[in-house]
Formats: sequence, structure tokens, C-alpha cells
Amino acid sequence: MQKHLTISIEKGEEILDTFDNSEVRWSFVETENEKTEKVKRHYEITFEKKLRDKIINSYLNHVLAQGEEIKQNLRVVKLYSRDVGRTDDDSGMAGSDWG
Repeated sequence: MQKHLTISIEKGEEILDTFDNSEVRWSFVETENEKTEKVKRHYEITFEKKLRDKIINSYLNHVLAQGEEIKQNLRVVKLYSRDVGRTDDDSGMAGSDWG
């Protein structure tokens, strides 16, 4: 199972998600280190403290599984054929070799 997750929301934007009648809020955060001028970007999820076990043990696995399913559904199948000499035979199959 994929361990890294990629999602996109704008800085300061929040997304409210519901899982098993529990609310989870996702927000995008940017912090800049004044000494190195590097910007750190990450997502924070906020939820009620009593939901911690459910979020850690169920919700995050659910999010990863849904992401994997979406990725599988978006996979493009590419079919290639090569030119094969055409021959007429009794079966009516001309150029039936694949490879």
C-alpha cells in the first residue's frame, strides 16, 4: 500500500471531511525559517481529541485506500501492435501474429 499521499489545496484553504460520523478538517500550512529562508509545506488534520484512535487506526488507512483505488481507476492502458506481414489463409485471419 502507498505510504505517501498527494493532495492539493491552496494556502489557508480548509477541507472538511466526514468519516464514520466524525469530522476531520484538513488545512495546508506553510512556515518559513527566517534563518535559512526555506519554506516548509505540510498538511494538518484537526479533529476532536477523543477521535484520535479512530483517526490514526481507521481514517488514515481509509484515505490511503481510497487514494489507491482512484489511482487504479485512472490508470491508462496502452496497447501496442507492430506491423505484421499480411497473409490470407483459410481462417480469414490476416496478419494474426502479435508481439
